[in-house]
Amino acid sequence: MAKTFSPLRGLELRSFRARMAAWAVGIFCDEVRRSPGSAGKALRGMWRLGRLTDVYLSAAKPVRFGRPAEGGCVKAGLYVPRWPSDALAGRVRRWLRSQQVHHEQVTLSVTDECPYRCPHCFNARRPAAPMPLSRLKELVKEIQDIGGSFLNIGGGEPGVAMDRTLAVLEAADGRSEVWLNTTGFNMDARAARTLTDAGVFGVRVSTRPSRASRTSRPPGRFPS
Repeated sequence: MAKTFSPLRGLELRSFRARMAAWAVGIFCDEVRRSPGSAGKALRGMWRLGRLTDVYLSAAKPVRFGRPAEGGCVKAGLYVPRWPSDALAGRVRRWLRSQQVHHEQVTLSVTDECPYRCPHCFNARRPAAPMPLSRLKELVKEIQDIGGSFLNIGGGEPGVAMDRTLAVLEAADGRSEVWLNTTGFNMDARAARTLTDAGVFGVRVSTRPSRASRTSRPPGRFPS
């Protein structure tokens, strides 16, 4: 999304906290306008959210991605959607409406296939037939409908099933911040640009497997 990032410190950090608080108050007011009878519940939720945010930000290290003039954003933590965003707004609204713990973080494996045999990976030990692409797209919407505001695309290795990875990105909308979990296989500048344009916010790259963990089978195909 952005080419530059920098930690927030001092006055900039205080300004971020104040603007984020005002943003959350705006969401609270909108919730009360939509449902005046829920004002008491929303107010209690807002108080708890404020306490939780204070505790979280006291230990977190918020980072700005990009420049404000270029539509930049702030990440307060890895699993917290960026601010501002529809994904974070949805999470705040759910917090104000209900005390139920929603499925905010979901990892969706688009394939079990991978060119490596990392000892910690359970996908490689139990390869299964891939889910039909139409059902995979439906599942993305279902995840978002139940509150999946942070969506990890994983595997296996999503780099060997780029068509499925892109299908997930096509199905997802702004209700989720989308990240990719990968070993870096099949990733180059062109793939990175394609994924960014398709909606990936960030990528988590695992430690590259040792030579001993590689197999002689072709990438993307399990032995029969």
